[in-house]
Amino acid sequence: MPTNKIDFERWMRKLKQIEEKVERLALLSQLGQILNSTLDHKEIRRRAMEAATQLMKAEAGSLLLVDEGKRQLYFEVALGIGRRILRGSLSTLERESPGGWPSTGNH
Repeated sequence: MPTNKIDFERWMRKLKQIEEKVERLALLSQLGQILNSTLDHKEIRRRAMEAATQLMKAEAGSLLLVDEGKRQLYFEVALGIGRRILRGSLSTLERESPGGWPSTGNH
């Protein structure tokens, strides 16, 4: 009867995959509700990063934005490990990279 055991294990793996997909779809649905629930851009960014971090099953997440007027990068959102250190941290932009992305000069 080893065949039944293999079939059972295969079905259990499939069930686990389906459960993970349902969990991800639920998180995406929740993210859609979050994005439609407020007009506060900072709150939307924070909630979106929380959802993305959960979706990716990451221990930490952050959102780095550019202040073009000051030519600085700053952490708008920092979650998880090191969040207190990162939130609000600044880095001055020195130039653009060849691909058009801002560069801090820290290679």
